[in-house]
Amino acid sequence: MSAGDSIAKILVVVPQIPSEYDATHVICLSCLELRQRNDRHAERCELGLAGLALHSVGWATPLSEFLRRDLRARRPRWTKLAATLLSALVEPFRGIGNVVLVPIPVSGQSRGHDGLRDAVSLAGDRSGIPVVCAVLRKKRRSTRQSGAQVRRRIVEEEYELGSEMVERIRGRQVILVDDTVTTGATMSGIARLLRSSGAASVVPVSLDRTVSPRLQQRLLEGLRRGCAHVATRARE
Repeated sequence: MSAGDSIAKILVVVPQIPSEYDATHVICLSCLELRQRNDRHAERCELGLAGLALHSVGWATPLSEFLRRDLRARRPRWTKLAATLLSALVEPFRGIGNVVLVPIPVSGQSRGHDGLRDAVSLAGDRSGIPVVCAVLRKKRRSTRQSGAQVRRRIVEEEYELGSEMVERIRGRQVILVDDTVTTGATMSGIARLLRSSGAASVVPVSLDRTVSPRLQQRLLEGLRRGCAHVATRARE
């Protein structure tokens, strides 16, 4: 799993408060979003209100966004890379009985390949955790660029559980895997579906967690400054 950890350091930013935000911001423990202190985020946090705590490889960067676009392509090329990242992320659950991996479809049923589903299947093979493709989607519109209210409606209208798969998630701890989290509405909505069908618990997992473009730029600038500092110290 060290390969996954090494790749993660290149692809994403580890969720941590940048130094210039120390006094004014906190990271939400439920959704990993950087929030201003005392902004009442907890009252509208989709994952927090659903009693969920997100596990993610890290905050999004242009590289992780490239990987997500590839997983949504008709012929994904980097599923093995995504599988390596997911394998490292679910490693703590390895060897625990009654756990299953459930991918969220990134495309409708009419599409041939689903890159995330393929990556989750590979991660399941590597970790020994069974994969159950219980979530189905009749895709009509994209959740990207959509607010939380629209995303909740999309979940209600377009996602369902395959009737023949329900028995395979009943009484089990479900690791629910998506390629990214923006508002958390999709994750929380599908988690409710799973719980109502008998899942004992749901653990949301994602390859990355989106951040605002302004914060992303600051994070990348900080990362570049840190690399430059390390290089300077090494030369000295």
